[in-house]
Amino acid sequence: MFDLLEFLAQLFVFMVGVGILIVAGLYVVDRAPSPPHDPKLQRGLDPVDKAERVPRYALAINNEVGVIAHSCGVPEPRRLKRFHCRIVQDDGKSIPLDELYPDQKPRMALQRGAA
Repeated sequence: MFDLLEFLAQLFVFMVGVGILIVAGLYVVDRAPSPPHDPKLQRGLDPVDKAERVPRYALAINNEVGVIAHSCGVPEPRRLKRFHCRIVQDDGKSIPLDELYPDQKPRMALQRGAA
C-alpha cells in the first residue's frame, strides 16, 4: 500500500503534468493531445509565455500542498502521515487511511538463488 507521502508525491507529479498540458493548450477533453489547429489556441503555445506560466503554476501547487499540510497540523508536507488522510465511504462516513489500509511489514528481498 502507498504511504501518504508517496501518494502525495505521485499526485503532485500527475497534477503538474496535467497542468503543463493544460497551460500549453495540449490537453483537451475528448481529443488526443496534439498541437491545436485553432489559431486562438496556438497563441497559447508561446514559449516565452510558458516559461513564466509553468513555473508559476508549479509554485502555486507547492503552496497549495503546503496549505493542506498546515491545515492537517503539520509544518510541511513531508511530515504528513497516513492518519492525516481520511477516505469518505459510500455511506458518507470517513475512515482514516491508516485504518482502511493498515501498515504492512516490509517484504524481505529475495536472496540470490532463492525462489
